[in-house]
Amino acid sequence: MEAETGSTMESGKGTNRGIRIALALFIGGTLVLGTLLFLGKWSSRDQDTELAAAIMSKVNLSVDPCENFFRFACDGWISNNPIPEDMPSYGVYPWLRHNVDLKLKALLEKSVSRRRDTEAVQKAKILYSSCMNEKAIEKADAKPLLHILRHSPFRWPVLEANIGPEGVWSERKFSLLQTLATFRGQYSNSVFIRLYVSPDDKASNEHILKLDQATLSLAVREDFLDNTTEAKSYRDALYKFMVDTAVLLGANSSRAEHDMKSVLRLEIKIAEIMIPHENRTSEAMYNKMNISELSAMIPQFDWLGYIKKVIDTRLYPHLKDIGPSENVVVRVPQYFKDLFRILGAERKKTIANYLVWRMVYSRIPNLSRRFQYRWLEFSRVSCSILKCFIRGQLYMLGEVLMLTTSGKKKNNFMDGMWGACNLNSTLNLFALVHFTQVYLFTITVPQALHSGCIIIFRVILWAIQSCSNIIGTYTSLYESLYHLTNITQSHTISLTTSVYILCILEFQNFAGGGGRNSTYRSYFSFCVWLISLSIMSSKFIYVIGKDKISLLHG
Repeated sequence: MEAETGSTMESGKGTNRGIRIALALFIGGTLVLGTLLFLGKWSSRDQDTELAAAIMSKVNLSVDPCENFFRFACDGWISNNPIPEDMPSYGVYPWLRHNVDLKLKALLEKSVSRRRDTEAVQKAKILYSSCMNEKAIEKADAKPLLHILRHSPFRWPVLEANIGPEGVWSERKFSLLQTLATFRGQYSNSVFIRLYVSPDDKASNEHILKLDQATLSLAVREDFLDNTTEAKSYRDALYKFMVDTAVLLGANSSRAEHDMKSVLRLEIKIAEIMIPHENRTSEAMYNKMNISELSAMIPQFDWLGYIKKVIDTRLYPHLKDIGPSENVVVRVPQYFKDLFRILGAERKKTIANYLVWRMVYSRIPNLSRRFQYRWLEFSRVSCSILKCFIRGQLYMLGEVLMLTTSGKKKNNFMDGMWGACNLNSTLNLFALVHFTQVYLFTITVPQALHSGCIIIFRVILWAIQSCSNIIGTYTSLYESLYHLTNITQSHTISLTTSVYILCILEFQNFAGGGGRNSTYRSYFSFCVWLISLSIMSSKFIYVIGKDKISLLHG
């Protein structure tokens, strides 16, 4: 009996001891978690304070937003961020890009540490250091490029024997397949053919090889085809640039002028057969077939051999077994048919001159200043930064419209552009109301009411946008709002500017830890407004010209 009592007491003590330990662990864990939560909340408050200060620094509270919303929202930003002299425009994204570049620069300039840095970081630092060593670049001048041009398949016919007997091009040894594959595989230069891997458009969980037309020496295909004075000046500038580059590398002047005329004529022929942007629809560009079927359709080229030579099987050993049954998407079959018809009738010397010219052209930024200065002179004539940017935005807006219209294809490119512009204007008006709601509620009502109202407001906006998209009433909706509010052009600019402030808030809501607006931090909301920003920012670009802000319509 006593033994049983003793054992019971011992077991009771053991149980009590276990409870005390568990209680101590619970209290300790609670204290630790509470401390972490407190510090996290304090940190998020600091982040919110910094964000609020950053936003308020961009506004001008002395201006009545009902009188001039543009000045109210943007005066601080404009005064603190003048457009740099070397840029046609400036905004939040270029500012962000610049600040990220400064941080990357600081990281890359740190000494290489084989213990601390990964292999990729070490290579990045070494590459950056070599690019910044201007003395070595100037001393080397064209020697690194000439070293490449002395080896097959990079020999440039226009140079003849001027860089040594080992640099002489041989028509008998020239192989179009080998040259294209080496350019693509070793130097990432896509000439005539663009080969890449991306998700299958009709099975997005699978990746597939795609074949497309490549780019040209000039930024826009029409510059090779139009007979306008402007287009002719671009072609003349390109021709002179090709001749001067060949001469700088050692070519005879008269030989360069003769050969480069043939090269330019060949590129004009290629431009004529390229599929224009307005015809590059998703349906027209989805032509799935296997390599055997592609070879039967275009037998003039060894497609399987080309693909095998481009793929580095040392990095991707599982791809060395690619065979004729491998599926590919041929995005522009008619282009390839016309391409090999043209190449079959062209002199091999002209083809080789063009191929190597494209490789040389891509390497000019890596050469000494005399080459870069000549490239800058050509760039000023052929494609100003602003002109290229606007043309790129035009194409992107057309693509955006094809994605946003409810299954209705815009066969006419300009019709598509008009629809996208009206979509922009509508979203601008929505953004103004939404920004006003956020601003007023943030200051004057409790957090819960603020969060609930914003969620409801977003649902309403989403419903309006969806309905407008379905019934295709962007134009009428915008026109009614335009007459209702009497919005002028300057106000339209201001509405767009407000979206940048709104999206900064939205990104902080989505990505920041804790904070006042965490109750409506949702992935759906962030995606909706990120897409809205992308569409709207593609429409407008701010430039300073003749001492006033002018609006360039995309």
